[in-house]
Amino acid sequence: MPRTGRSMSAQSQKLGTDLLAPRLMFALFVLFALFGGASRGDEFVLVLLRPVILVMAAVALWTWEIDRFKVGWPIISPIVAIAFLCILQLVPLPPSIWADLPGREAIVGIDQLLFDNLPWRPITMSPSATYNALFYSLTMVGAFLVFSAAAKDREATILRAILAIATISVVIALISAQIGMRLYRPYDIMSVGPSGLFSNANHFGVFCSVGMLVALRLVSIDRLVGGQATQWIAFSGLAVLMLVGAVLSTSRLAFATAGIAVACSSLVFLRHVVFASASERGSRVLKTKKQQWIIGGSIVIAAVLTIALFIYVAFIQREASLGNFEEVELTESLRVRLAPILLTMAADQWLAGIGFGSFADYYAIIEPTEFVGPQYVNQAHNDLAQFFIEGGILSAFIALAGLAWLAWRVFGLFRAGYGNCGIILIGLLVIVALGSTVDYVLRVPLFAYVTGALLIVWLNAVNGKQHKGAI
Repeated sequence: MPRTGRSMSAQSQKLGTDLLAPRLMFALFVLFALFGGASRGDEFVLVLLRPVILVMAAVALWTWEIDRFKVGWPIISPIVAIAFLCILQLVPLPPSIWADLPGREAIVGIDQLLFDNLPWRPITMSPSATYNALFYSLTMVGAFLVFSAAAKDREATILRAILAIATISVVIALISAQIGMRLYRPYDIMSVGPSGLFSNANHFGVFCSVGMLVALRLVSIDRLVGGQATQWIAFSGLAVLMLVGAVLSTSRLAFATAGIAVACSSLVFLRHVVFASASERGSRVLKTKKQQWIIGGSIVIAAVLTIALFIYVAFIQREASLGNFEEVELTESLRVRLAPILLTMAADQWLAGIGFGSFADYYAIIEPTEFVGPQYVNQAHNDLAQFFIEGGILSAFIALAGLAWLAWRVFGLFRAGYGNCGIILIGLLVIVALGSTVDYVLRVPLFAYVTGALLIVWLNAVNGKQHKGAI
């Protein structure tokens, strides 16, 4: 009898910890949705959000064995590497080292006026900003640890949560547009126009494009949606809702990413039409030779249409009085004017970088006089370039290793027969890459968390349970 009692107690404890994982994951989605839509480190709600997530991560590490988190290690590892690089950049160095680094001439001149001997200083040019980057990295590590503990065999639940966030964001933007004021305003600094749960309309619009891809995958695996005709009807309704959000954002970037999402959805639909087998995995036998030309031609057409849409929304001005469509021409925009400056900064700072989070402070030192105005540049609006400028050559190694791993895993999805999931995942990566090339979407905690969560789930699709009737 004692043994039976201990066995029942152990089973009850295991059941309790298993129930805790999805509850913590759900709480994370709620926290990020309500308070993770801004990128500025000085937003008060972000200051409150970070310690809460770190406490949740500590609970997860205390509760579960390390093997429980292995599904997320490929995503967590590069973030840990970035956090370690932040720590290295904060270590004080003797003046014989830091004073010879590029861009430190002004600091050396000031120190020579203030001190008899140059003090020890870290690599980073803005220690407070690098501390902020460090805590942001640790926050995301903690969030993905909690997520990894609950992610196994819960793809549909996770996708429902993400789609719910996107839908609520669109509804808030719609109501805000109708009443002429923001319905939800948790952040001190917000862009002009409806932005849903985000502080920036660009980020809201791009998130709607991600929501379209999530809807495409969800309707194909959700047991609540039966029959392939019903799946496509459900997806069409959700896709229209996400397109409404992209339009409300009035962002050319959102229109471009929405075009990518539509192109990926079209490819998945064409694969469903031309292949004899409608299952997500198994033999792929085409009905006729003619249909092989159809699928190949469709891929080309989808690619051409996506490029054409991007050119249209990026270069052609609309006569629609829709906010961002009335901006100056692209050749005069901030992003294009910054490009040569970013190249110079990257060439000068390729070795050690200026320190994560230090871009705004360093740019203020080297900003050309003709660019000085009432608005200041807080980010490079090119996250790929800014990551290299702030982190130097070590950050480049981290980025290249991560990209190589992603390419290998995506190729593995196609090789294993998960073509539709592979197409959706490529769409996500292209959308995030475009958003990071002309903006800084991954610096938004909500966007970063959703992107990482989708990568963890979809890249492990081969190891998960197979869903029948997937489109």
